[in-house]
Amino acid sequence: MGATGATGPTGATGATGPAGVDGATGATGATGAAGSGGGLPAAVQFLVQPGEYASGQTLRLYPYYLVGEGISLSGDGTTVLLTEPGLYSLSYVVQCRPEEDGTVGVLPFQGAAALTEFEFVAPAQAGISQSGSGTYYEFSPSIAYARLLYQGSGPAQVTGGLAVARIYDS
Repeated sequence: MGATGATGPTGATGATGPAGVDGATGATGATGAAGSGGGLPAAVQFLVQPGEYASGQTLRLYPYYLVGEGISLSGDGTTVLLTEPGLYSLSYVVQCRPEEDGTVGVLPFQGAAALTEFEFVAPAQAGISQSGSGTYYEFSPSIAYARLLYQGSGPAQVTGGLAVARIYDS
């Protein structure tokens, strides 16, 4: 027999064959840690409905900015409802312009309790605005209520806002 010749060039790649059968499903992983309630923390900015308030009248509010759940406003717009358990920060700022010389002020309430240590009170002249503010915390194991009461020696034009944020979920 004669000598073997040189190897020829490699041929073209053939077509891909059919896909194989899927393998068995792997084991289920461990359950993850419990979440913190999910979603964004709750925060609401309420504005005081501008207008004239008599001494002893609860300020009317309306929501301006809202994030999350658990903070709402009563139907009459005077009471903030804290419906989720947790620790809340409440901050108010007001401007009062009395019609007569005397005093102006705002008293925050937690439920039925007056928070006199966070009250704003100032002497005032007729037609001259006085501004005041206060910040306090409220722990609510279930449902809580907050409101602001105008207190002055006479009626005044009142504007302002109330910021409420749940800063810790219990």
